[in-house]
Amino acid sequence: MNYLLEVGTEEVPARFLQSLMADLVENVTKRLDGITFSEIETFVTYRRLAFIIKGLSKEQASKDEEIKGPPEKVAVNSDSSYTKAGEGFMKKFGVTEGVVRDGYLYVRVFEKGKLTKDVLANIVQDSLSALYLPVAMKWGNEKQKFYRPVHWIVSLLDDKVLPLEFAGIKAGNISRGHRSLVIGQDIDGVELPIDSDANYENILQKNGVIASFNKRRDIIVDKLGKATSNVVLDKPLLDEVCGLVEEPVILQGEFEDEFLQIPDRILITSMQKHQKYFPVIEGGKLTHKFLIIADNVNDKNSKNIIAGNQKVLRARLCDAKFFYEEDTKYDFAHFNEKLKTIMFQQKLGSIFDKVKRNIFVAEFICDKMGLDVATRKTVTTVTEYAKADLSTGMVNEFAELQGYVGQQYALKWGIDKQIADGIYEHYLPAFAGDVLPSSLVSSVASISDKVETIVGQFVIGKIPSGSQDPFGLRRQANGIVRIFFEQDYFTFSLKDLICFTTSLYKDFEVTKDTEGKIYDFFEQRIEQYLKDKEVSIDVIGAIKTFDIILLKKREVFISGLCKLDKKKYILEAIVRVLNITKDTKLEGLKIVDPFLFEDASERALYDTFKKLTKTDRTWDASLYKEWEVLAKAVSEFFEAVMVMVDDEKIKNNRLSLLCNLRDYFEQFGDMKLL
Repeated sequence: MNYLLEVGTEEVPARFLQSLMADLVENVTKRLDGITFSEIETFVTYRRLAFIIKGLSKEQASKDEEIKGPPEKVAVNSDSSYTKAGEGFMKKFGVTEGVVRDGYLYVRVFEKGKLTKDVLANIVQDSLSALYLPVAMKWGNEKQKFYRPVHWIVSLLDDKVLPLEFAGIKAGNISRGHRSLVIGQDIDGVELPIDSDANYENILQKNGVIASFNKRRDIIVDKLGKATSNVVLDKPLLDEVCGLVEEPVILQGEFEDEFLQIPDRILITSMQKHQKYFPVIEGGKLTHKFLIIADNVNDKNSKNIIAGNQKVLRARLCDAKFFYEEDTKYDFAHFNEKLKTIMFQQKLGSIFDKVKRNIFVAEFICDKMGLDVATRKTVTTVTEYAKADLSTGMVNEFAELQGYVGQQYALKWGIDKQIADGIYEHYLPAFAGDVLPSSLVSSVASISDKVETIVGQFVIGKIPSGSQDPFGLRRQANGIVRIFFEQDYFTFSLKDLICFTTSLYKDFEVTKDTEGKIYDFFEQRIEQYLKDKEVSIDVIGAIKTFDIILLKKREVFISGLCKLDKKKYILEAIVRVLNITKDTKLEGLKIVDPFLFEDASERALYDTFKKLTKTDRTWDASLYKEWEVLAKAVSEFFEAVMVMVDDEKIKNNRLSLLCNLRDYFEQFGDMKLL
């Protein structure tokens, strides 16, 4: 059996369509409960949600299962009669006898499967009612909420209507064609009787509706390619316009060449984000052409549609041109002064105040890295100018272009390209998987801005919890960890950076608890980064540190160690050393005196260890072999001598030897956790 459901509505916003369809399919499939099927085919447009479930079984699978109940002493009396608890448990499943086994009361329950046609309507109604609706509405006297008012429902099991009702609409077999291209007797479009699921898609296609989202998107891509080979195909925009049309037609519009003096990305943003157009680039340069995806095109109205879209876009571009010309009359000093009037956060002051803190952090990083005067000057200039474009008219109109606008204005004003690029790149990485800043200067500016934002929010108690993270602190912390981990610029500990940034908030009472939460937050981001790299949980626990350079070395070395056949043998020897010295504090007595050795195993362990630490060793594969030799020497040492002897000199000398070993191993992490 096959089942077709179509829910016809008023226009649902395109951004919700795919998630809404996915939720509906998930809701239905998890409620089928013993009803099998072969596949589900989905269809979605802004006016309809539909699916066909193919190969449905005629009935549910019967249930025959044994269910475990309360313990025997609770369910059964001493005379083998049932207690109230036992009777209540059996009554729940409609049986009068149970079986006692393994100290518990069990009942066997058999439930014959119901016919699919008898349960499917309720499954569909429940699935629709359970949909997650971030934007929901009610209409008229209808109590049922939905994205938009429901106008019709098609519900066919094979070729027969499966009766159901949702949102005040009774299901039938009547769908609707395209509202404008195939005129019906009312505003919903022509009525289309659907005789079976097999004909559903073809009937709609003949009446102006490409019902399949994927097929419609493929048609748009194909038509765009035929219109020009130079179109800028933005996937999110492609998905959005696919949700705005039922019968896509490509039209080409143009705008005046004078607007091409505006930086490309401003024009592209205006076309893509605001007007849903596809820009055209030829020879690597943006042209004055753009492509429109229209839904209700015929021979009579195509010219009017193009003219109307050109008029709307021209108004947008005139605004952009005005902002560009007005903004570039000034300089960064002018816009930085205006930042004093833009609130960053009520307790933390204006964006101008934030920029001052960013500069302090950037200077701290320059000091830690020992940067030369010229590089230091470039870093502080980038940090000083980085937020200036937030007070421009252009960013006020196109908020998503912050950073890019500052970069383009800097280039127009003849400012050094490294500074201009730093202004743009200090926002990088802006999302998971985004590119990192391309230079040391940009990286310092990026880290300064991000860590100041994170610490500031923690200081005033705005700590992310669950899905609540309005300032994107997790994303920004992830960016810092990525820059530290994937670039080789920063050799100091992340903990030093956090500690200094926290010290900038002298006007706030920064408690030890707050500091601890900041460190914990960054530690979680580091752990998540390593998990994303598929580093095992036990290795992550062992190697954790805020010193990212050391962390990278540990991660490579310890991951390799854990793959060795002799891993267990080596680690057992190390842990014996760590256990016996865990409470030992010899302070200045770590100097080992070979003349106090009483057994050859002491000399062998001492010589093996001295050879291992004689020179600075790289943590390469050859070190594993030497650890095997050292592990053997450790084992022989513990077999041959007792450490805690009565003679204080002998005991302390042996502990000194082992404490030196402990200190050596601790640089590799917490080996006990392995």
